[in-house]
Amino acid sequence: RYNNNPIERENQRIKTRTRTMRGFKSHISCKRFLDMLDIMHNFIKPSMALKGSYPAEKAEIKLPLGRNRLLSLIQIPAMAF
Repeated sequence: RYNNNPIERENQRIKTRTRTMRGFKSHISCKRFLDMLDIMHNFIKPSMALKGSYPAEKAEIKLPLGRNRLLSLIQIPAMAF
């Protein structure tokens, strides 16, 4: 039997967040929101399954992220210009 608890947990997290926002005004804002969730999952939030490390680290994506990981991710593209 397939265990879909992780999928349901992710769906509930998205549903809870979008409910407070009262939905999306456009498909573009929906895509931006889902992209941000992916970034949060891969770079910002440590994974319990990976014993506290980040999925991006396990995939050997090397970025100079400091203590405030979200701010560092925002500043990296800004430094390119």
